Amino acid sequence: MSLNARPALSRVVEDTQTLKFDLNEPTRVTVGFLNQTYALELRSVELLQVLLRGAEACPGPLPGRVAEQSGAWNPSSASGRLFGSSPLILDTCGAAQVRVRVKGNAAGGQWPQLQVAGLAQDPEATVTVKGARTFLFDLAPGKKLSLRLLNPLVKEAVNSQLRVAVSFEPQ
Repeated sequence: MSLNARPALSRVVEDTQTLKFDLNEPTRVTVGFLNQTYALELRSVELLQVLLRGAEACPGPLPGRVAEQSGAWNPSSASGRLFGSSPLILDTCGAAQVRVRVKGNAAGGQWPQLQVAGLAQDPEATVTVKGARTFLFDLAPGKKLSLRLLNPLVKEAVNSQLRVAVSFEPQ
């Protein structure tokens, strides 16, 4: 049995630096920073740009740490494009609130819907995103935040990817 192994692209990052990797096929990329690891699965050929900022680390996981995600995502600033049916799951790093800035485009007369789980009052909330909106949610202690794009007709459209930026408010 033979394994087709490709060499790993590895670079050391000091302070603030942008890493760019030209990927010639859909692949899975793992980014390690200190003791944290981010896994990003790219569904299409695109330039992967990962920004690592060490100054924003909190005790334990980084703020907005990506635990699971399918799609293109920037792990340290927690912003990127959400598409498909796989959820984005973020470690809340002990934050009391989360601010979710989203921008949705209508496709076929439908606006994207964002399902948010891990909240204090309701376990789940669904919001319709008409253009650019900002939502502030109270988080359930010790829970991870889950963001999922709903309505299949919208999520498959090329121009209907939901642009999302997440920031956590301290206790």
